[in-house]
Amino acid sequence: MKGLLRPLEPTIEYQNILQGLKRGFTQQLVFGLSGSQRSYLFAGLSHTGKAVLAITPGETEAGTLADDLASLLPHLEVKYFPVWQMLPYQVLAIVMRYYQRLSILEKLINNEPIVVVSSVEALLRRLTPLEVFRKARWSLTLVKGWSWSFFVISLLIWVLSELIW
Repeated sequence: MKGLLRPLEPTIEYQNILQGLKRGFTQQLVFGLSGSQRSYLFAGLSHTGKAVLAITPGETEAGTLADDLASLLPHLEVKYFPVWQMLPYQVLAIVMRYYQRLSILEKLINNEPIVVVSSVEALLRRLTPLEVFRKARWSLTLVKGWSWSFFVISLLIWVLSELIW
């Protein structure tokens, strides 16, 4: 992948973004890019060793960008942060959304290198403040033969069934 990014590295615009990151700018606005140009830029930024958040105007664009980045960055975890809108009777879908959102937040708290792609709508829902989320985490050990995904889904189904019924 590094060979593919060589044309990006000497550009003034890309260097300015990297300088902003080195100076500690937590937000930088990039506009005027579309399609593969956007994917290419975020692929380049992912090599900084820090988490990258790409925000798109809508769900379709977020899904497309996440797919593009997953193809460009097979060595790095690319996660789609889903929107929250679900109907109460869609229990399994709600459980999967909980799992997706919480696993992404956990990786961000642990400062793991990750690329997160989300729509504006998905970020509009208030999240638990970082310190509250960090203090509320538990450490669990699985029963032999259980997988984490089975445990999490079972637990969330139980919690949601308690909320719904």
